[in-house]
Amino acid sequence: MDLVVLKINESRKYSIFQFMRMTEEERDNLRGQIKCGKCGADALYRKEGRNGRQACFSAKHIGNCDNGSSKKNDSKEGDKETNKIELDTSTFNVRWNYKSTKGKGENLSEDGEEREVTKNKKKYTKKPAISVQASISLSQILNYAEANIIDEQEILININNEEIELSKLVFEFNKLDDSHINKSSFYWGEMKSLNNNFINIKNSKKVSILIDETVLDKFNDRHRNKFFDVVKSNSVIVFGKVIKTKNANYFVILNDTNQIYFKKK
Repeated sequence: MDLVVLKINESRKYSIFQFMRMTEEERDNLRGQIKCGKCGADALYRKEGRNGRQACFSAKHIGNCDNGSSKKNDSKEGDKETNKIELDTSTFNVRWNYKSTKGKGENLSEDGEEREVTKNKKKYTKKPAISVQASISLSQILNYAEANIIDEQEILININNEEIELSKLVFEFNKLDDSHINKSSFYWGEMKSLNNNFINIKNSKKVSILIDETVLDKFNDRHRNKFFDVVKSNSVIVFGKVIKTKNANYFVILNDTNQIYFKKK
C-alpha cells in the first residue's frame, strides 16, 4: 500500500514518497494517526529493506479491501549472505506496465498489482552496499493524480534520459490544451469507450487516446479483454505525445503497450 489518509481528517492524504522524505521525528508524530483510505484499517510505515525493497505502508486490511496484498510477507532471512542493497531515492525510474516471459509460459506483470515481498533465500549483510535506483509505477502516479497530491510529491523522475519533476509531467485529459502539443507527458482520466484504435475519454469530446497502428495488434492481444472489463467509469493513465487535428481535436499517441495502465475501481 502506498497511499494513506489521516484518521482525524480523511481529506489529508500521504503517499509513501512523502513519508520517505520525512525525518524520523515527523514520522513519529504521525504514528498511530494514519489509516487505509478504503477500509479504515490502522496503517504503519515500513522502511525500505536491506534487500532493496522500497518503503511501503502496512495494514491488516478489513474484508476484501482493494489495498490488501494477495501474498503475505515472510520476513525470515535466508542463509546465503550477499551484499546489502541501498535504494537511491535522489531520482526515480518509471516502472512501466511490462510483460515478462518465463520459459514457454508468459507471466503478465500488471503495474497496479502491487505485492508484498515473499520469502527470500538470501541474507543481505555484506558490505559495501549495492546502490539500486528507486522507482515509481504507473498505478502510483495515477493514484496520486486522482488523490490530487501530485504537486506534493516533489520527486524527480528519469524519463527519456532527462530528469524532471513529476508534477510537471502529469495532466488530466480535461485540462489538455495547445501548450501540450508535441510534448510527451502522463495524461489521465476516466474512459468512455474503445472504437477501433481510439480510446474515448469521458467528458472530453475533443480528447482521445490514439493507439498507433504499429502496436494495435499487440495492444489488442494484451489489453483488449482487460479494457472491456474495466472501461465503465474507470480510469486510465497513458504516457504519450499530443497532436492536434484539423478539427481541433487532441490525440494522445500510444506507441508502446507498456506505457498505459487501466485501473478498475
